Amino acid sequence: MRTLPDPFAAIPATERPPPSPERALTILLAGIDSEQDTSPARSDALMLVRLTADRHHAYVVSLPRDSWVNIPGHGMDKVNAAYAYGGQTLAVRTVERLTKVRIDHVAVVDMAGFRELTDALGGVVLTVPEQVTDPHFVSFPAGTRRFDGAAALAYVRERRGLPRGDLDRVRRQQEFLRAVLQQMGQEDDPRRLAAALDAVTRTVAVDKGFGTGEMLRLLLGFRKLDGEVTFLTAPVTGTGMVGDASVVFLDTKLGPPFWKAVGTDRLDDYLSTHDTELLTAPPR
Repeated sequence: MRTLPDPFAAIPATERPPPSPERALTILLAGIDSEQDTSPARSDALMLVRLTADRHHAYVVSLPRDSWVNIPGHGMDKVNAAYAYGGQTLAVRTVERLTKVRIDHVAVVDMAGFRELTDALGGVVLTVPEQVTDPHFVSFPAGTRRFDGAAALAYVRERRGLPRGDLDRVRRQQEFLRAVLQQMGQEDDPRRLAAALDAVTRTVAVDKGFGTGEMLRLLLGFRKLDGEVTFLTAPVTGTGMVGDASVVFLDTKLGPPFWKAVGTDRLDDYLSTHDTELLTAPPR
């Protein structure tokens, strides 16, 4: 498993949210828009993976890459620029400052790793709700089919042909990760499961404190969850333009209580009283 430069060492303790008093775990998952998981690449996807202290539930919260946020030392910019400006460390600082949720670990996969992981799973089954044609990417007909690594990468990166642009791309990324978790959860051939787990360790780079053993236990734990894996997108008010840049505006009113619910494992309570777009999937 590849190890990232320590993303936490350069962040003063006074800048970071306090650690969870329980055993909840938060991982920043970044998909990098390059063939190598190093800066100055931008992050094509940013997700917070939150496992509750009782390990009965997992939540995956997407931050649209075009989210207009305050990046420490750089002012307002799209959140995906944080990785380009300062790698894992600045991505952590930016997300922690925005969410007030402490990040325990970082996991990064680049485009080459994404393709390899998808192919190691024997492809991933996805459903295209309606045909989308984009001259910059491959056109996909409506229907359910198995995507190999190259096709899946093109599918989750496309946005220009989608009605809601970056927000619809987030939805595709969530669908892909959900499909991966479902396939791993349903795999009953020990050899194929071992091959898939081995592919994860080869293609995903993690911080030094997130060892291979802990990561594999985490992945296997997803197979045993007695609740659902819930996928959400950070509350937004919509899209717009800042200068010549197309951006996503985060909801400054709903955002703070939403992130507090994430950090205190009260998301179920939050979702019971707020109309939030989400995606759920049983772990097996």
